[in-house]
This record gives sequence, C-alpha cells and structure tokens, in this order.
Amino acid sequence: MSADNGIYIAEFSDGFRVIHAQAIDNIGYFPPGSTERRDMLEEYFGPAKIIPTKRDAVIEAKHQAREILSNRHWAILEYGIVDLGRLEDFE
Repeated sequence: MSADNGIYIAEFSDGFRVIHAQAIDNIGYFPPGSTERRDMLEEYFGPAKIIPTKRDAVIEAKHQAREILSNRHWAILEYGIVDLGRLEDFE
C-alpha cells in the first residue's frame, strides 16, 4: 500500500510555505492560472505559515519530517522532502 505523502516546500510571492500532504499531484490536474488550480493550491498551502527564507523553509521541512518519522503509528514519508519551486499565488 502506498502512503503517497511527503513534505513539500513551495515558494509564493509572500515567501515559502511547508506542508505535509498526500496526493500533491492534485495541484497539476488543472492548468496554471485557472480558478480550479488556485483553489487546489489554497487548499494545500493556505493554512501553512509563511516562512521568509528558503533556508528556514528547509529547516521547517526537516522538523516536520522528524516528527512524522518518530511517530510509531505513522512512520512513513514516501516522497521525503520535495522542493516544488515557485508556484503561482492562490489569493
């Protein structure tokens, strides 16, 4: 069975956001700039705190990964830490 999860770093115009998510490929189902894609980006990244630098985003990603991997009941991080690069704003 696949966990299909990872820690994802994305850059937006206001900074970086780091999330733990499953099925991140959902953001690619809709063309860039479409309302549906913006909605999907907001669903995934909207609740995440804004982090000012990439260095701090990587530190946060490593922290989240350690937390997940230390949990005995959910110790799977199938895709590890992934940098998705610059994504369009969803707001």
